[in-house]
Amino acid sequence: MIAREHIKKIIDEEARKMDLFIVDMKISPSAMINVFVDSMKGVTIEECSLLSSVIKDRLSIYIDDYALEVSSPGLDKPLVLPVQFEKNLGRSLDVVTKDGHKKTGRLVNVFKKGIEIETEVPDKNQSGRKKKYVIKKLAIDFNEIKAAKVVVSFN
Repeated sequence: MIAREHIKKIIDEEARKMDLFIVDMKISPSAMINVFVDSMKGVTIEECSLLSSVIKDRLSIYIDDYALEVSSPGLDKPLVLPVQFEKNLGRSLDVVTKDGHKKTGRLVNVFKKGIEIETEVPDKNQSGRKKKYVIKKLAIDFNEIKAAKVVVSFN
């Protein structure tokens, strides 16, 4: 089997030609290659199928016995790349930090080193029984994020 880096390079070259980017790639010991791709506009089944065909043509020169699966990461998968955060600007995220704290808020900025979310926090200056909330912006470095997922809403 050819080196993982060579396989990744081939897949990355073909994905870029289609304006796609690799989110993740897994190669099992049994030569099962799973590729997860995305784009700023989303990924169609047709794009996954076309990319799979092109990759198979390129890999067949180097590998005989392997299985290939190309798909999008899906809504249940965590965001891992800065470009995925950019794609989801304006959406609500659940962010779990490495110290175990969970923050939920609307993604308002993506920076080189992290993100900024708007979250509702209880107003400390309130009086009365009814809780009041204020919007607070919270910056989180990418290296502090353990997991970040888009909050799916059907409203």
